[in-house]
Amino acid sequence: GVGVAYDPVVGGRRLPRPTGASKVVGDAAMGGPIIFALAARRAIADACAALMGMAGELAYKGNANAVSDVGTAALLAYAGLRGAVLSVRVNLKGVEDGPHVAKIRDRVRRLEVDSEKLREEALTAVYVRTNGR
Repeated sequence: GVGVAYDPVVGGRRLPRPTGASKVVGDAAMGGPIIFALAARRAIADACAALMGMAGELAYKGNANAVSDVGTAALLAYAGLRGAVLSVRVNLKGVEDGPHVAKIRDRVRRLEVDSEKLREEALTAVYVRTNGR
């Protein structure tokens, strides 16, 4: 899970603070565990985006009596996605920029943009099924 993926980062941050040349080596060494830990958060964001897409479909096709539950699921998935993205952004601050980091930043930005659209599509479907009432 996310906690296990982040354990090496926490352990590394508990070590004595390096100085001078050892600081450069220490900062570079922390990049790997952080990137690994971020993979779990990106996976959460991806799963939330997929759930939001399903919610839009379910709102149109599912049981009309459960449409509010589908809308709630879409909103919770949106919150989960945004929380995962926030965590990725905060933790990327501790990683030296490079092609892999740029790729992560691009993916996070796409998830943010796509999540807005998916949320609106799901909520629109809910409102259509409830006749806007």
